[in-house]
Amino acid sequence: MHMTNTTVDLRQRGRWVPILVNRTAGPKSRRGPVARLRQYLRESAVDAEVFHDRDAFAEAVADPDRLDDCRCIVACGGDGTAQWVVNLKPAAPLAIFPLGSENLLARHLRIGRSARRFAEMVVAGRSRTIDLGRISGDEGDPTAFTLMATIGFDATVVAKVHERRRGHVRRWNYVHATAESLWNYSFPKMRIQVDDDGFECEGYHAFVFNLREYAMGLPLCPQADGDDRRLDLLVFQQPGPYHLLRYTSAMLGGRLHELNDVVIRKFKRLRLDSRGGHDIQADGDPVGKAPAVIEVNPSALELVVPTLDPLANRQAA
Repeated sequence: MHMTNTTVDLRQRGRWVPILVNRTAGPKSRRGPVARLRQYLRESAVDAEVFHDRDAFAEAVADPDRLDDCRCIVACGGDGTAQWVVNLKPAAPLAIFPLGSENLLARHLRIGRSARRFAEMVVAGRSRTIDLGRISGDEGDPTAFTLMATIGFDATVVAKVHERRRGHVRRWNYVHATAESLWNYSFPKMRIQVDDDGFECEGYHAFVFNLREYAMGLPLCPQADGDDRRLDLLVFQQPGPYHLLRYTSAMLGGRLHELNDVVIRKFKRLRLDSRGGHDIQADGDPVGKAPAVIEVNPSALELVVPTLDPLANRQAA
């Protein structure tokens, strides 16, 4: 069941719009739109201020005096940039200007790369809330995620890519890291306990979805819904390259739910234990290792959305 979630009018909030630009997101040819975005916003009497330094941006959006006049904050980059801003816990709605490689959150919201249309969206000032996922490990602060988190092989591939990152990440980097990991990954076992009802299972790969989008448009969890106050769990219960390829084939054929060694269920909070210290990634960035607690944070993120709200359209579908 979908929860009711109506849009909010932001036009009374103020005129200041701080814009964070991730210089390493996407190829250089995509950075020109930022200048045009700033121009279009200023033509609409919006005080657009561009930041290239994350520390300066974080300080600005934490200033209560400046926030009094803040309509929204803008993250220019990919899903990693959006996740970084979300984890600042900003007291203003977030708008995603997609300049990264995948841009899954912007794709979910149906926000394109047109600077003019994006500026029109900010000026129109409509927002709505979605759920967030939250990962708490043994060390450090909890990490929020908008899209998904993975534990195991997929997260190890992401960790390898980021260890070797030199500027913009391309899809080839993931293909290379995946092929390499298939030869040397040990496939350690993990144990998962869902606090909601005491359900327990073991497996070798786990995926947690808040939204249905996944890299390259792969249909891993089409039933995920960022408005239902729950997350979606997907667990592969057999190890090794052969079974990984079998799961991939079933996914591409829309048959994952037919396999008796795949766990699919919704939850609010779970505990993940791992003797092998599985890698964990969220929204395409490494966030640590197991053990961890993963839970939903309902209606925790306010997003600027197009006037014809795509999330409302999906609710009605």
